[in-house]
Amino acid sequence: MMPAGSSNSVSAVDKTGTRPLSPADTPEARASLPPLSVKNDLRIQNEQYLREHPEIKDVTSYFLKRCLLENPRDVTAFAATLFADPALKDKIRLSQPSSGQ
Repeated sequence: MMPAGSSNSVSAVDKTGTRPLSPADTPEARASLPPLSVKNDLRIQNEQYLREHPEIKDVTSYFLKRCLLENPRDVTAFAATLFADPALKDKIRLSQPSSGQ
């Protein structure tokens, strides 16, 4: 049995069996977010851009491969050095599997 005055305590699940709202689920927080249609439109635009620029996949793949192989302590500095390399385009091209061979 609960002691008197403890009915206001916060629990993971309330009496109805549902979780209480987190601060991010408040009406005020939701009002500050863009409408769902805007988020969906942005996702569609991002997808179209990525489809129009397949080189992004190549660059991302090369970067992740180099990170996994070299395991840098400072990934930000590693990325800055890698992307500043004037020979990056050739290195990416050479790292890709040859087609048809």
